[in-house]
Amino acid sequence: ERYREAVRLFLEDGAYDLVVPVSTPHPSAHSEDRARTLIELARLSKKPILNLWLAGDLGKKGLDILCAAGMATATNAESLLKAVEGVIRLGEMKRAQGAEHDAMGADPMILERFAAYRTARRHNLSEEESKAVLREMGIPTLKGEAAADPMEAVRVAHKIGYPVALKVISTDLPHKSEAGGVRLNLKNEDEVRRAWEEMMRDAAANSPQAAIEGGLVEEFAPGTEMILGIVRDATFGPMVLAGTGGIHAEAMKDVALALPPVSEVRAARMIASLRGRRLLQGFRGAPPADERVLCALIARLSGIAIAYRAYILELDLNPVIFSGGAWRVADALIRLA
Repeated sequence: ERYREAVRLFLEDGAYDLVVPVSTPHPSAHSEDRARTLIELARLSKKPILNLWLAGDLGKKGLDILCAAGMATATNAESLLKAVEGVIRLGEMKRAQGAEHDAMGADPMILERFAAYRTARRHNLSEEESKAVLREMGIPTLKGEAAADPMEAVRVAHKIGYPVALKVISTDLPHKSEAGGVRLNLKNEDEVRRAWEEMMRDAAANSPQAAIEGGLVEEFAPGTEMILGIVRDATFGPMVLAGTGGIHAEAMKDVALALPPVSEVRAARMIASLRGRRLLQGFRGAPPADERVLCALIARLSGIAIAYRAYILELDLNPVIFSGGAWRVADALIRLA
């Protein structure tokens, strides 16, 4: 009872933001009682508890009880200090977000579409489907249309204007380039026809189990590339991602993450933290990219992360290209929970 009362007093005292109960070796039954006491007190308090459990072998049953209940528990001082540092950094991130963000409500039509996909057990949307949703959410994409055969691909290319890019449409191929399912900078009708045949042959050979639904013909617009997105963290929920994009994004791992809501001010801090920010400022003769619009786009993604958090498991926009004075999504993947 004295232990319970001591921990309770610290939890109720406004002078403390975090409570760290320390448990030293005691008889097994005593350790189990102490663990259950900590779990009960944690449920009654909004203040975080980080347990330093130094009870050794005698306290193993108590430690098992704490872990099974999902209680944050360290068994040495170094791990505890890292956990405390993490809690402090999380608080700093939340304070840094600021209040400058646009409230965004969920579109009932998009919610209805997501619900239909879920009912049909469609968790991976195709690039064409993903981009259609993005446009409805106010995220600009490159111009493009689906084609069922090379003749239709040529018709779409004439409509969009050369040069164009060609990509396979398949929910089974989230990484189309690796399967040979992308052709870029096609300048005329002959190149489109030849690229279609080669692309379909390569995709089928590299991924024979993939169901290919056709091809996406899209304007080809080289420029400065970024990766933007939403990822779902098991602990913190949806997070907004921004980083250096393109085919080398995974290798470079130059990304910044933030908990939504993310204001344009916070988005600017994310961009400033990237090693590849120099690329946005006009690298090797390329025109400087519009960072203000990029920040607005990141803030928009933050609103999407909040509004559709019950449905979106992952939203991957790579690359988002600055070309012709505008940021537009060149490739997109939406995964639903």
